[in-house]
Amino acid sequence: MLVKNWKALSAVDNKRTLLSFNAAYVDRKDYYKLRSILGSWGYEWKKVQRRSDDTWLFKPINIELYSLDTLPGLDTLFIKNPFLRNSFNTGNIYSQSLSYTKTINAANRKSHFIRLGVEETGLIFGLFKGLRNDIYRYIKVEAEYRQTKKWDKSEMAYRAFAGMGYNYGNYPGNKEISTLPFFKQFAVGGPYSMRAWGLRQLGLGSSNTYDSILTSSFRDRYGDMVLEFNAEYRFTMATIAGVKIGSALYTDIGNIWNLKKDPLDPKASFSLSNLANDLAIGVGTGLRLDFNYFLIRLDFAYKVKDPMRTENSGWMSFKNFNWTDIRSNGREVSNYALQLGIGLPF
Repeated sequence: MLVKNWKALSAVDNKRTLLSFNAAYVDRKDYYKLRSILGSWGYEWKKVQRRSDDTWLFKPINIELYSLDTLPGLDTLFIKNPFLRNSFNTGNIYSQSLSYTKTINAANRKSHFIRLGVEETGLIFGLFKGLRNDIYRYIKVEAEYRQTKKWDKSEMAYRAFAGMGYNYGNYPGNKEISTLPFFKQFAVGGPYSMRAWGLRQLGLGSSNTYDSILTSSFRDRYGDMVLEFNAEYRFTMATIAGVKIGSALYTDIGNIWNLKKDPLDPKASFSLSNLANDLAIGVGTGLRLDFNYFLIRLDFAYKVKDPMRTENSGWMSFKNFNWTDIRSNGREVSNYALQLGIGLPF
């Protein structure tokens, strides 16, 4: 089937050559400074049918140059959590990527969205001796499925997402690095993912390293693997001056992990036998203001199951309901989050 689809690319409706270039500078005060220059060249094929669209995107050349400066705040964290150093390493990326997306609009007002993607870096360009010691080597795959069923004043939406990145080489300057660079790792939490947690504040697995050991305000979590499932019932409550006022009831389930085990933090690594214990669950509701051209969203979510919660196997207690938890180091952690977003979460 894949070969048949590939041969059919010559008959697609829209074929484009894509060339992109951008540069960025990130200054995370007291922790790190990251400078990057990114450029890519590739091809896009699209086939439009009556109720479905198919799009292929192939980038044979993708070059990403990075320069990372770690500052005293992050250097201090490396001492308390040596495994954290794995993600904050400097190097460049010379990769190839292939992605496929398909959208289906069925006659019963049900829509489907499928996205598959793979990125590989270092396998080809690593053959050049001059580049071998200055590039990352990994393969990263992603898969996403979304479904929406609409009625006159409501709709039901589902999303499932899985991603994994595997480092099969040694990172530049450090022979013991075992994870992806942090700017290629997965993160969850925030207005578009696991909304009961703040941005990049969930994970890894059921490890409590970030909450219980580190005393710094820097608690960003990144992982080589992500699993997430979201379900949301959306409905319109009223229309005032042309603005649709709506709400939603939703649940988010998921987490991030590292693939390779660290003896100093074993609960941060993925284990199928420990999956049920590692999964986080949040539920919530929200207010949506739809101005047709854009949508403003305010969501409130509560942690029904927090893998870092030590009592009741991570589950909330109705009998001893609390808005906050106290970690072993005395840190107070909220069991809820308010999220402000533009557009729908998925």
